[in-house]
Amino acid sequence: MAPGAVAAAPSVVTVDGRPGAWRLVRNGQPYFVCGAGGGASKELLAKMGGNSFRTWGADRLDADFAEARKYGLTVMAGFWLGHAEHGFDY
Repeated sequence: MAPGAVAAAPSVVTVDGRPGAWRLVRNGQPYFVCGAGGGASKELLAKMGGNSFRTWGADRLDADFAEARKYGLTVMAGFWLGHAEHGFDY
């Protein structure tokens, strides 16, 4: 999708292949994630040829999705888990 383009409907994403040769497929086409994580400039990411970003939490997803739509990016929405050094034991 071109920067600034808005999808008409949600994407259909699947994983296909076989052990050792898996691939991500988005709307019937192979999709290679070229992205970044965190809160850096999404405009710069798109200008550099990136297509996706990952969040570290779900506390600002509305704003993250709006930015993704604005720059034609996809989002991997993360959620925060406590770490062992903070007393969490999974």
